[in-house]
Amino acid sequence: MKRSSSIRGSTSLRSPSMAPSTVFSPSTSSVMDDPWMLRVPDDGSISWKEGQIRKQLKERSSEYEQKRKLSVVVCTWNVNQKLPNAETSMEELLHLDLDPDIVAVGLQEIDMTANAMIKQETEAREGWVQALDNEIFGAKSKYVRLEEKQLVGMFLTVYVKEKLSGKVKDLKKDSLGLGAMGKMGNKGGIGIRFRLFQSTFLFVTSHLAPHMGGTLKRNQNFADIIQQLNFNGQHKPDNHDYFFWCGDLNYRIEQLDYHTVCKMVKNKQYSKLKEYDQLHIERMSGRVFFLFREGDINFAPTYKYDPGTLTFDTSEKQRTPSWTDRVLYKGRCRDKVIQRSYDRYELLISDHLPVSSLFDVEVTTVQDYKYRSCREQITRELEGDDVNPTERPRLELSRDLFYFDNVSYGRARTEIIELTNPGRVVCEYQFVSFDADQDDCSKPWMKINPSQGLIIPGQTIQVSLTVMVDQSTAPSLNTTDGSLEDTLLIHLENGANFSVKIRGNFLRTSFANSLRNLIHIYGPIRQAPQSEDLTKSSIKLPIPKEIYKLVDYLCKYGLRTPGLLVNSVPPSQVDIVRDMLDRGVSLSLYQGEVHAVFECLVLLLESLPQPLIPYKYYKACIEHHLFPEKLVETVNMMPAVHYNVFHYIMSFLRELLANSDANELTIDFLSFTCCNMILRTPMNMPLEQQERDKSAKIAFIKVFLKEDQETMMNTLSKNLMRQT
Repeated sequence: MKRSSSIRGSTSLRSPSMAPSTVFSPSTSSVMDDPWMLRVPDDGSISWKEGQIRKQLKERSSEYEQKRKLSVVVCTWNVNQKLPNAETSMEELLHLDLDPDIVAVGLQEIDMTANAMIKQETEAREGWVQALDNEIFGAKSKYVRLEEKQLVGMFLTVYVKEKLSGKVKDLKKDSLGLGAMGKMGNKGGIGIRFRLFQSTFLFVTSHLAPHMGGTLKRNQNFADIIQQLNFNGQHKPDNHDYFFWCGDLNYRIEQLDYHTVCKMVKNKQYSKLKEYDQLHIERMSGRVFFLFREGDINFAPTYKYDPGTLTFDTSEKQRTPSWTDRVLYKGRCRDKVIQRSYDRYELLISDHLPVSSLFDVEVTTVQDYKYRSCREQITRELEGDDVNPTERPRLELSRDLFYFDNVSYGRARTEIIELTNPGRVVCEYQFVSFDADQDDCSKPWMKINPSQGLIIPGQTIQVSLTVMVDQSTAPSLNTTDGSLEDTLLIHLENGANFSVKIRGNFLRTSFANSLRNLIHIYGPIRQAPQSEDLTKSSIKLPIPKEIYKLVDYLCKYGLRTPGLLVNSVPPSQVDIVRDMLDRGVSLSLYQGEVHAVFECLVLLLESLPQPLIPYKYYKACIEHHLFPEKLVETVNMMPAVHYNVFHYIMSFLRELLANSDANELTIDFLSFTCCNMILRTPMNMPLEQQERDKSAKIAFIKVFLKEDQETMMNTLSKNLMRQT
């Protein structure tokens, strides 16, 4: 067990503004200065021929690359909303005495206030940035702060040596909130990725779902982060040479009581104790952190302590000591990353102790003259001096007809078409539109990847054809028979055209459907008339039956459920609830978590083409958020079905508050988490305006949650009778 208890004198923290060279700015080197730029996949800004050259250069990289060793430090610390002081020395935690090349620090709970939930980035991080700068910029080597990112309580920052910073390219950051209602930032993850020389790095810090019984939710959090962090759709987490994951993962020691664990810790029976560690159990079963590795745990649990001491939790709850704070890693090649140390450090300002790990990695550099020689050889081969210049390109398709049966809302379906070049000249293909006046090469629910490219003689490539019906494309399909039909045209440069037929059907859904349509459908939506105008039906319900069923179920089984708006559930459970609604199956037969029913209600309201508060009333609601009488007037002007559903939802939310003794909900939290599903921001609104509107939206919800319930219900009843 390591200690870092040295006391430093009071020193001024070195800020970036005082040390301009310590803050990273992207390199402006040209393509020729960086040979790797000629090897990455085609980004659409280069010719198809150049794209093929880059592809073959990547395949032959061993001819001009060489290896170099670098050291990496990864730290994690749940700081419990505390700031470091002059006595908090992080030098040993950061391994600065070993002169690392890269230092990544992930913090959790730097700010857990309601203001942080709304803003996501707050001033709370500045104290930690300055403290880390003071430690790292005072080391024997010069460093730059490469990037930083805050998401409510989570914070991630990465430093590199100044002499390496010029070799950093393609620096990006991303975050994903998975907390309240599966989307808020009190839980989730942050990622920072970049390329150093020719090797790619990804650092992720996360704060996963809490509580002893939250293992499945933690596993789902991990899966969501892996799948949804995408850095503007350009980089998947698993597609990196080196991937380091640190954070408060919240996995606990189970099946043992507090006193037994304390006794085992005192006797340093860490190997035996690890057999009861949830993360170890889940990893060994293959349910989470697949292919990641973790070093031997030869240190005491990092949670939970009485703050400022090394005494495990003496509060009434006596939480079982656990290794909640972890560092895991993986490399594209297992033998290219070596863990040199893994330990906790006794910095006592929080109820968690920090953990740090030191690694050696191997990066790839380019020998310029060998690279240029290889490129020239590939170029000569592509030009094909022995080929008749009049020979036309040829193409063979593996299939020209694809069926996508029973496509569900929000779930992608993919088929693969293989394109083969049987000729002797390079084949340049592109999916194009049949209509010269139309830019898109396919229907909006169809995605083609890659939609253009270059195929050398004898080569076969795979193109993915993905059907995805989402919130933007479902409304038009919901009012028809759901047929999916498209014909794709493949054009060859200087060659023939080929067509590919797409056929299928979409399972119509109550999601992404208008309230106006839904109240005219009495039976299951999949059996509703296949009409463009459902409003001609004689049926006219006060509110859509789907909303009634969801709220009715929640009133019966969810009003007193703790964590109703906090705990996330697997998407598969939400799919089950939605399918039951769309098929007309009674929710009384549902046997899953009640949280999935609430999430289904939220997603249904968020998917409405015209929001619950129609866009035309948004401005008035924001402007009058301090004047309840004006807001009531505005709501009263809404179309009857929107008025009815609004009051029905607000009545339900007031019922939740009436049961706050059990569900632990507050009016502030409820207003914050539900404001977007009720008062949706108009599309294309500037981000600055969206930020200014947040507090007004919350205040709007509060007005109706505080309104006298009996008066509101009387108003609702009168309106329902009038509509009927």
